[in-house]
Amino acid sequence: MSLRTLKSFFLLSSLFLILIFLSGCTFYQYIAHYANNYGWKTKLTIKNSSSSDATIALYFYNDNGNKVSNTTFTLPAYGFKTDYVENFFPDTLPDSGSIEIDSEEEGYSSKVSSIILFEHTNGKDDVCLAGLQGAQNPSQYLTFPWFENSSNYKTGIAILNVSGHSIVATMRAFDTDGNVTYSHPIKLDPMERIIGFPSDFFDTNIPSMSTLDVYGTGDMVGFIIMYNPDITKAEAINGVLTKNYHRDSASYGLNLKGEEFSQDEAYIEMSRDFNKLYVLAKDDGIYEFDSGDVNHGSKIFSLSPFSGKFDISPDSRRLAVVDWSSQKAYEINLDDNSSKQIDEFSVHPTVVSYSKDGNYCAMGTDNGDVSILNYDVLEHTYTGYYFFKKTGGYISDIIFSPDSKYLVAIDYNLGKLYYVNLTSKIVLNVEEKDLGISNPTDIEVGHWGDYFVCGRDYRIAYFSSLGDTPSYFTLPAGTDLWNIAVSTDERYLFGADGSSKILIYDTLTATTRTVDAGTNVYDLTYSRGDDTVYYAGKNLGWLH
Repeated sequence: MSLRTLKSFFLLSSLFLILIFLSGCTFYQYIAHYANNYGWKTKLTIKNSSSSDATIALYFYNDNGNKVSNTTFTLPAYGFKTDYVENFFPDTLPDSGSIEIDSEEEGYSSKVSSIILFEHTNGKDDVCLAGLQGAQNPSQYLTFPWFENSSNYKTGIAILNVSGHSIVATMRAFDTDGNVTYSHPIKLDPMERIIGFPSDFFDTNIPSMSTLDVYGTGDMVGFIIMYNPDITKAEAINGVLTKNYHRDSASYGLNLKGEEFSQDEAYIEMSRDFNKLYVLAKDDGIYEFDSGDVNHGSKIFSLSPFSGKFDISPDSRRLAVVDWSSQKAYEINLDDNSSKQIDEFSVHPTVVSYSKDGNYCAMGTDNGDVSILNYDVLEHTYTGYYFFKKTGGYISDIIFSPDSKYLVAIDYNLGKLYYVNLTSKIVLNVEEKDLGISNPTDIEVGHWGDYFVCGRDYRIAYFSSLGDTPSYFTLPAGTDLWNIAVSTDERYLFGADGSSKILIYDTLTATTRTVDAGTNVYDLTYSRGDDTVYYAGKNLGWLH
């Protein structure tokens, strides 16, 4: 049982003791944009609503995410402090940036609240004000239901990466029928943010009335501000969190079977924004489905004979595909369904994966070769970066760590895991360790950063850090899994072995049950967008 699972079990069985001995935690709030130019000034108010003193730490970051200044102060019980932002800090601040507010909290509720107020003087004795609460709930998916770029309002947007690692944030505009009119990926380093008018980020102007969303490969906060041409009135609105990433329990029994393929072997991936499903069917091609619709897909890429795997780029606009039969790798442009060759092999390629920060694309082969390519998520170009080989190996799966700092590969023949620290730009070293399971086939990383590996064995290996010794979940004797998926809270593991039975393992209670899909299941994926397990084999289907 993992440390996180033990904590969850302790929480359920010892709630009374937790309430008695509850320890403090740090509460974070973020101001995605500060301005002190072009007539704009930013005022900050911080309120302590508790009966005890509160220690507040403020950190100011410039537009590129570099820390410029910090300060610490104490607010008395029920006290507050309000001033222009630059007066809080001891150092001279740049004209724009972002702010992090840290406070030590008791329990699970915040005793400190923050409000920012944008103030503009237009030179005509008019003062325009727009305010909003400091963002407290980072998310990978933000939506802005009201966006206006008309004669009445001009709209600017600020998006801040608070994930702690580099991410790709994709901004999209929709028309009234829900069609994506424009889409653009933006790379953001930790605490880096974008600020400007959405029309600046697209190739052309977006409609005067629209909705906007931003999805990222890590947590973000953000807001839009709308003001009229004379800057006499304005509205500031935080991005709305629309996805629930923290489901604590589930039954997972309802099964829906959809489109049928010509053979049993098929692989499935969910787009980064959870809106599309892609299925690679052996000796057929790749199909695209809308999330939640397993019956009405369209083929976007054909190859026969064809056997291989694929992955989706961080901006959800490209697929990288490795084909065992032709010994080639392809990129599919999802905007127009065109394709181009990106690599060719003297052996059979087996797996491919993009990093979440959009910097790399890696591929493995059946003779232990692993190649890492530099990938440009904006230009969609691939160039060689690093290569290593493990003699006698067969790379059965390959992924990147959630922060994109490590490449991780598993070896089916040798039962090993390899990982490379990509932050060491001068000398890259390949570390390895025994997984302790026979013929590992699939590795997944959970929402909380834990790694899970299944194989042709009756155990699933798991570990929180790549340097850790694996622990194991024991499955019924004879269980041999090809692929697994992990629920958002990492409580449930879902396994496929090529039969019609989908295994569901509860890591909290160490119990196993199966659901009969009524069709052979070869691969599955977990959608955080709707807490659904999508599976593929002879048919495409779901569990919910």
